[in-house]
Amino acid sequence: MFRLMPFTRRALAAAATLSALAIGPRLTLAQGGCTAGETTIRAGDARLARLTAIPADSIQMTMEREGAVRPFGAYSQHVSRTSVSGRPALLFAQRGSSPRGTALDSIWVDARTWAPIRHWADTPGNRFDVSYRDGRVTGRAMHGDTAKTIDQALPEGTFDHSVTSTAIRAVALCPGAVIRVSGYDPARGEIAETVHRVVSAESVEIGGAPRDVWAMEVAVGGRTVKMHVDRATGRELDWAVTGPGGATLHGTSQIFGDR
Repeated sequence: MFRLMPFTRRALAAAATLSALAIGPRLTLAQGGCTAGETTIRAGDARLARLTAIPADSIQMTMEREGAVRPFGAYSQHVSRTSVSGRPALLFAQRGSSPRGTALDSIWVDARTWAPIRHWADTPGNRFDVSYRDGRVTGRAMHGDTAKTIDQALPEGTFDHSVTSTAIRAVALCPGAVIRVSGYDPARGEIAETVHRVVSAESVEIGGAPRDVWAMEVAVGGRTVKMHVDRATGRELDWAVTGPGGATLHGTSQIFGDR
């Protein structure tokens, strides 16, 4: 999505061929009260350990320009439990398609702390394989025909950028809540901060049925994504972002029955 979205790994993004999650447990949401105001969540936050599973999701995308709407592609994500060198981990498998082609991403994070372990990707124009260890990210990237070695220090508590939107589900939400989260984006070689703001609690029709949602605005990459998040599950049900050329990209979840 013009590479704007952490929750889709930039709209072309990535996810999934893991059938195991289809029979896996539901997402455990943040418990407790919410107070309006600003908070920051970092890898290692104790609240992340309660996110015991994340449901599979599938999103259909459309592009709207000058009143005309056309299909733009699809995005899916599955998360499964695994291990890396004997360390309990979560694997985010992402797959996205768009007019540019198909993007595949696999992101491994620590199952308790969500500290990043590895991110492999093969996307239109970009390929990379990076590992996170001892406060550094190292690996190799290909941007077109140009190879690059990655080796840089990261602040403590930095996520991988592709899982930041899922991580905010560890925080209780209410109108006026603002959640800041930062993640390293291997495609760009930089840390990106995302700011999620809960605007209001609403009831809207999505997918042919009424949904109780949080209306949210997400600031990322110099743009604002408007979205509705299911209050019961924390899943993004739909979103929209306007690109630099005036076209608006829309995404709508295709999984509504699992509440």
